[in-house]
Amino acid sequence: MIPLLSLRRISAGLLFGLGVSTSLALPHAEAADWPRGQTLLAALDSEDATAAPGGADVPWSSVVRDIQRELRDLGLYNGPVDGRYSAEVKDAIDRFERLHGRIGEGTPLTDTLHSIVSVRDALRLRRNLDEVRRRQTQQALQALRANPETRDLVEGRRHADNDANGANSDAADCRTGVSVDCLLAEARRAAAGTDEINFHDWAMREIILTEVRTGRGSAAVRDRLRQISDPRLVLVAMREVAEAMAQDGRVADAIDLAETIPDAENQVRAVSAIAVSAAKQGDKAMAERLSRRVVTQLQAEEGLAARVAIATALASGLAQGGDIEGARAVIRAARGFASPATASLIRRAEVGMATGAAAQSGDYDPAVDALSELAEESASAMIAASASAVSRAALAEQDRYRVPTLCNLAVVQAKAGNSDAAAETVAKAAETAARVRKGYPQDYAWFSVALAWAQIGHFDHAGAALDRLGNDLLRAEGLWRIAEAAALAGAADAADGYEQRAHAAAIQIDSRFDRAMLLGDMAVAAAGVRRTAAARQMLDEALSAGRALNTGWWRARAFARLATALHVVADAEAER
Repeated sequence: MIPLLSLRRISAGLLFGLGVSTSLALPHAEAADWPRGQTLLAALDSEDATAAPGGADVPWSSVVRDIQRELRDLGLYNGPVDGRYSAEVKDAIDRFERLHGRIGEGTPLTDTLHSIVSVRDALRLRRNLDEVRRRQTQQALQALRANPETRDLVEGRRHADNDANGANSDAADCRTGVSVDCLLAEARRAAAGTDEINFHDWAMREIILTEVRTGRGSAAVRDRLRQISDPRLVLVAMREVAEAMAQDGRVADAIDLAETIPDAENQVRAVSAIAVSAAKQGDKAMAERLSRRVVTQLQAEEGLAARVAIATALASGLAQGGDIEGARAVIRAARGFASPATASLIRRAEVGMATGAAAQSGDYDPAVDALSELAEESASAMIAASASAVSRAALAEQDRYRVPTLCNLAVVQAKAGNSDAAAETVAKAAETAARVRKGYPQDYAWFSVALAWAQIGHFDHAGAALDRLGNDLLRAEGLWRIAEAAALAGAADAADGYEQRAHAAAIQIDSRFDRAMLLGDMAVAAAGVRRTAAARQMLDEALSAGRALNTGWWRARAFARLATALHVVADAEAER
């Protein structure tokens, strides 16, 4: 039987905003060529076919009755719901096939009903999603309008086309000398030329974050926020701007912005991220104050589904910033509003915290014990991120989750001075990686194994693991990460060799966008260790790949990200 319309295809349509309607119909010429009268729908299922009262010449079927009901709900059938298969029912099924795809030759009526119900359910889901989206958009719009601090973001909205002319004059500067300003102008012009409004909004978020990270003023940021059409994304962008400010050391400005976000979840997420940044910057008092505020708000927001996720992310971030006690306090508070379904998540967060505390203090045995426990457990596939700067624990129900767990265990074992045990653990991770489902999951497993080999000092094994990857982008990134690990270990020859291999692999990546992004990231990393000549070369190659992009969505994102890279590289060059 040829399936009518698979649920996978329906789901894809929903994910990309496509209605399951005439847009999914086959071409009319193709539909016209279907053999008429050969679909054996009149062969009623014997178990459902009985003589209908008063109409012994026309069989009656409960399945036909249900088909009539479903087709009527879809607006394709206006006849009686009497369970009789008639020419009117057949015509309705034909109309259904023209709209949603052919059911198939010789299809039993029960399968026909299932196909119709599947499409009916997909259409109903689509309507429900549209309703949820409409309601969320209206709520976000009302919240922004109700707050005097944010009203101008929706009532003083500027159209992106207004920014294109200004961008044109700045973009000319890039022909004679590349600057952060001209790259941002080019990104804005590319975004303005993006037809799909959703893509435009996402590109503007990238541009806004770049302007924050490169020190552009708050007036410019608010101007960009006014160009985002979806009020829901305005709220998300405000949160991301506050987080970026905090990461840049502007904690007070970040708090001021966060307090104006008129949405409980985005506000508490922003404050949580600011607390983590404060901890990482050594301001323990500020981190503690903000953490208490987050916990208080989470306790009050009983309807917030993400309460446990926000709390555990905050705890993990605090521990990574060295505030182990603060992290434990957040976890203790999270127990108070955890449901039974999230109890295991909190327990795993506690294991992660114990690992982090041990690793931070240099007492590696407890960290090894905690990671070993997670590596052997198989109760759930939930990943629990360790709070340690040297390890991340993953619960290992499936091989793909067990690989990073073993790799992290090996790193901690090596730091504890047990290099033989570390090598054995990575070898076990490699055996596990070979069992992971082929494709990206297996590529990523081998990528993890390669990095683990590099982190414990076995650079040849690391390169051999990367050779098993089929993903060119992951391979190039892996080569660069191995080069970084070798440099940190003082293995200069290995570092130089892997850096050259990484560079050669990066410039061969087919996707111009991926090539530009990876080379830009490599340039930032090189600038961070004051290899400014190499950083400048890679940045120039990244810019060349970005200029070759023709689609506004990709071009805008590329130039926004590369403007950040240029900012970092230029600062490194100025400090020499």
